[in-house]
Amino acid sequence: MNIIGNRKKERYKEKRMHMTLLRLPAGLPAEEKKKLEHKLFKENMQRTKLFAKLVLFFEMLLIVFNLSTAVSEGRDILSFDFYLTMYFVLTGLSIAHLTMVRFFEKGGSADSIHTRWYRKGLLAVVVLFLTWGGVVTLEDQRHYGHVMAFAVNVMCVSILFHATNRTMLWIYSLPVLVVYGGLPFFQSSADVIAGHYINLTVFLFFCWLTSRMLYAHYYKDFYQNWLLHNANKDLEEQIQKNIEMNVQLEKANKQLQALMLTDELTGIPNRRGFRDRLTEEIKRSAGTRPVAFMMIDIDCFKQYNDFYGHMRGDVVIRSTAQTIHQHIPSHAGFAARYGGE
Repeated sequence: MNIIGNRKKERYKEKRMHMTLLRLPAGLPAEEKKKLEHKLFKENMQRTKLFAKLVLFFEMLLIVFNLSTAVSEGRDILSFDFYLTMYFVLTGLSIAHLTMVRFFEKGGSADSIHTRWYRKGLLAVVVLFLTWGGVVTLEDQRHYGHVMAFAVNVMCVSILFHATNRTMLWIYSLPVLVVYGGLPFFQSSADVIAGHYINLTVFLFFCWLTSRMLYAHYYKDFYQNWLLHNANKDLEEQIQKNIEMNVQLEKANKQLQALMLTDELTGIPNRRGFRDRLTEEIKRSAGTRPVAFMMIDIDCFKQYNDFYGHMRGDVVIRSTAQTIHQHIPSHAGFAARYGGE
């Protein structure tokens, strides 16, 4: 029973893993989705550009080979040849695509109207490329009976062109209809037709699955980069807040330090401030110059304070302290309140 239960759990895990490979993470904002679409479109342009160059090269070789064969066999090169015509068609399609890519690379932002037309043009090229493979496959039924041209084109598009599930299904729709609808008219064997339908259906499913997995992987990478960017942005904001908070704390500490060393009544250093300043002056002199201090007391202040009151006494203390402080240059010394009176 445990072995059976473990197998079921393993199958369930495998099933979940497969579903996870195809499932797209939620939570990506609409603005970021537009950035993803534009980035994906630009990369599709570059991949199809390279592929178009390869196709153009091979098609030119096939055209030269076909023409040289016709000349060696004594056939009229101006007579209609289906495959030669299709080679020229695909060559023209490749040149048109490369021209479109060249114009796109000269400019165009993510929100420009021209870029939308470039996207439609790219989709049209891909659909025509698949349809070209479908038409050649139908003609191959009269001579060879295989579906390689269509299958290879579908495989190339599924690997090189990354798009949403809806877009890929839309791209597949017309070429598949052409092939599936045209097979009975070009292939006389019912058994061969049935085999083609089964094989193509399975092959198309795996091509779609591959395309879906590639897009899901690309989407997840973009999503993870977006999360990482947001996390870094939040971290930078938090660091900036911490820096500002540290500056405020440092400022508050300086203010608190000043309050601790300053006499509240007179505004000059208190006893603790006096000790710190005196120690600092002694260290600064380092035996090179003498350091002296003077103790000043206000005569008859107690009698004045008792007769006129503490508020008048505070005015006398404050005025006396400020007068002394103002007459001592900052570079020559300082005044401090050492005692209560």
